[in-house]
Amino acid sequence: MTTPSRTRPLALALLAVAVVAALLASTPATAVPVRAAPATTSSPTATTVKRITLLTPAGHLRKRFPVVATRKGRCWTSSAVNGRLYRCFRGDYIHDPCWKESGRHSVVCLEKPWGTKVLRIRLTRKLPRTDSYGPALWGLRVGDGIGVGCTLSQGAGGTVDGQGISYFCQRGWVLLEEPDRSTPLWTIGTARWATDHYEPRGDHQLTTAWKAVVH
Repeated sequence: MTTPSRTRPLALALLAVAVVAALLASTPATAVPVRAAPATTSSPTATTVKRITLLTPAGHLRKRFPVVATRKGRCWTSSAVNGRLYRCFRGDYIHDPCWKESGRHSVVCLEKPWGTKVLRIRLTRKLPRTDSYGPALWGLRVGDGIGVGCTLSQGAGGTVDGQGISYFCQRGWVLLEEPDRSTPLWTIGTARWATDHYEPRGDHQLTTAWKAVVH
């Protein structure tokens, strides 16, 4: 009677180890994901100046500005922000600036320089003469974590510590006098409404400025 070889189980075990080793060697290692560093928000190095117009070079309303209402009204003088645009009445409301549309007896007006919704005014009177001044700074956006948009004061704005209010902003902020443009990143004096008066808040950076242009 032949005795089974005691070396056969050992040989099979060694063969299995060799197969596993070969498989591991041919399988690419799985990369361990590395957690990305949190994104950092860099501070602007210069104030961005944007030129805003509602019209194409041919004088037609651009598609990105939808007309949300059409009313009757009139324009009686040039815009306060660009002498080649218009300052108009619609009922008891003043709209400035407004652009004359080509081929229509109407103007289109934008309330905020960063907005897109347009009011069309069908003119009940002839348009006045335009002028050549401007374009002035129609709107400004305050940086330094404040992030409010501001539009040019078109009337008597009052004063804060002897400085005239030049722009009215969101969330009770106002801007004082004119921006300091001596560096690429402009600054301006600010104040904020506090119960019954404006409280000075120091100079802050301006990230964006808007100008209204014809086209």
